[in-house]
Amino acid sequence: MSTECDLRAQRREQTREQRPTLSRGGSVSSRSSHASLGLGFNSPMQPSTTRHRPPGHCPESLEHILVEVLDLPPDGILAQALKHAKITCFIDLMAMTDVAIDSLVYPRSQTPDDEGDFQDDQLALVPLSIRSLIKVIQGYVYYRKHVHNDPVNPDNCMDIDYGSVLDYRASGEFLTFGNRTIPQPIIQKPSRRTPADEFDRSIRRDPSSFPTFSNDKQWENYNRNLAAICRTYGLQNVLNHKYRPQTVDEKDLFDRQQAFMYQVFTTTLLTDKGKQFVREHQATFDAQKIYNQLAKAYTKSVKADATATGLLQWIMTARLDDSWRNTHESFIIHWQEQVRKYHTLADISQRMPET
Repeated sequence: MSTECDLRAQRREQTREQRPTLSRGGSVSSRSSHASLGLGFNSPMQPSTTRHRPPGHCPESLEHILVEVLDLPPDGILAQALKHAKITCFIDLMAMTDVAIDSLVYPRSQTPDDEGDFQDDQLALVPLSIRSLIKVIQGYVYYRKHVHNDPVNPDNCMDIDYGSVLDYRASGEFLTFGNRTIPQPIIQKPSRRTPADEFDRSIRRDPSSFPTFSNDKQWENYNRNLAAICRTYGLQNVLNHKYRPQTVDEKDLFDRQQAFMYQVFTTTLLTDKGKQFVREHQATFDAQKIYNQLAKAYTKSVKADATATGLLQWIMTARLDDSWRNTHESFIIHWQEQVRKYHTLADISQRMPET
């Protein structure tokens, strides 16, 4: 009876036989098609004009890492997430930062609605156990260079095999190199914690603690609750469209805050406009622009103007009569609340005087 390891080895071997071969010169060839068609690469009748392209710059190198080294399906969650993030080769994978890895999302299919209509795919965060495999490969590359003095480069990256990475993960070196893209023994961090470090240590990475926005009419309540929670977490700069970080520490901190708030928006903005703005910035994770566009849509648009007009009409015509079922004081408080809502939508020149 074959063991699970034997089955994995057989699957990798079958995949290897079916995939094209990538030469060290970067050309893609099939094990049989070129021979049968008489298109040999070294044929004197057909001199090659292909520019040298190392394997690490080709899509086959990424497939090799996912399928043969990490033993993942070629169309699995990680493959979909990397495609969505436009990571196409081994070099792209090695260039990913911690922020980019921690923010990886993939399109998750949705079940049809009650009427049987298909729904658009929703972006979901890649599970930690899967996205951490990228750091395994990055750590392995550092390990090869600084422990074995055997650097991995774009020319030899497809020589990485399942067994060597498995041995590395089972070694004590994995704790040093495997949990970060820049290992501590190689690049020493300053003794002080940066603002970005403090943010990572203190923030509760739980989007469920943020309010959801699923109804256009609830913008006022949603915006108030969002501002309060962002202030508690120190994220108010993301909601300030005028804020621009200046120092290196400020830029690093803001980059991590942006990534976290983008993750929040992917799961909490459920209106059509909210989903639209999230999709528009999926390549940059720019949560600041998402919120700025959202605020303009609900306070400066034609629809917002119509809402303001309706509020003003009620304010100017409201009467305290028998139709009001509560106390006189509650009527005054309600009237003042409508004035406040109107002022959030109207231009300064159109606002009512305070006296």
